Amino acid sequence: MTAHWGIADPAAVKGTPDEIARAFRDAFTVLDRRIGLFLSLPLATLEHMAIKREIDQIGRS
Repeated sequence: MTAHWGIADPAAVKGTPDEIARAFRDAFTVLDRRIGLFLSLPLATLEHMAIKREIDQIGRS
Protein backbone atom coordinates (compact mmCIF):
# COMPACT_ATOMS: atom_id res chain seq x y z
CA MET A 1 0.00 0.00 0.00
CA THR A 2 1.26 3.46 -0.82
CA ALA A 3 0.12 7.00 -0.21
CA HIS A 4 1.27 10.29 -1.63
CA TRP A 5 1.28 13.12 0.86
CA GLY A 6 2.41 16.01 -1.29
CA ILE A 7 3.84 19.09 0.35
CA ALA A 8 5.58 22.15 -1.00
CA ASP A 9 9.31 21.62 -1.48
CA PRO A 10 11.03 23.84 1.10
CA ALA A 11 14.31 23.64 -0.83
CA ALA A 12 12.65 25.53 -3.69
CA VAL A 13 11.81 28.55 -1.52
CA LYS A 14 13.59 31.77 -2.40
CA GLY A 15 13.70 34.58 0.09
CA THR A 16 15.26 35.72 3.29
CA PRO A 17 16.92 33.23 5.63
CA ASP A 18 13.87 33.54 7.91
CA GLU A 19 11.47 32.76 5.05
CA ILE A 20 13.52 29.74 4.03
CA ALA A 21 13.71 28.50 7.63
CA ARG A 22 9.93 28.94 7.95
CA ALA A 23 9.38 26.85 4.80
CA PHE A 24 11.43 23.99 6.25
CA ARG A 25 9.71 24.30 9.62
CA ASP A 26 6.28 24.23 7.94
CA ALA A 27 7.18 21.15 5.88
CA PHE A 28 8.44 19.40 9.00
CA THR A 29 5.27 20.30 10.92
CA VAL A 30 2.98 18.95 8.18
CA LEU A 31 4.92 15.70 7.84
CA ASP A 32 5.23 15.27 11.60
CA ARG A 33 1.47 15.69 12.03
CA ARG A 34 0.66 13.27 9.22
CA ILE A 35 3.09 10.64 10.46
CA GLY A 36 1.69 11.00 13.99
CA LEU A 37 -1.85 10.48 12.69
CA PHE A 38 -0.74 7.45 10.71
CA LEU A 39 1.02 5.92 13.71
CA SER A 40 -2.09 6.39 15.84
CA LEU A 41 -4.26 4.29 13.48
CA PRO A 42 -5.35 0.94 14.95
CA LEU A 43 -3.76 -0.97 12.06
CA ALA A 44 -4.31 -4.39 13.64
CA THR A 45 -8.07 -3.90 13.68
CA LEU A 46 -8.65 -2.10 10.36
CA GLU A 47 -9.33 -3.82 7.06
CA HIS A 48 -7.03 -3.11 4.10
CA MET A 49 -9.41 -0.67 2.37
CA ALA A 50 -10.18 1.13 5.62
CA ILE A 51 -6.46 1.68 6.15
CA LYS A 52 -6.14 3.05 2.61
CA ARG A 53 -9.05 5.46 3.19
CA GLU A 54 -7.51 6.66 6.46
CA ILE A 55 -4.10 7.19 4.85
CA ASP A 56 -5.67 9.15 2.00
CA GLN A 57 -7.65 11.26 4.50
CA ILE A 58 -4.45 12.07 6.40
CA GLY A 59 -2.93 13.35 3.16
CA ARG A 60 -5.87 15.70 2.63
CA SER A 61 -5.59 17.18 6.12
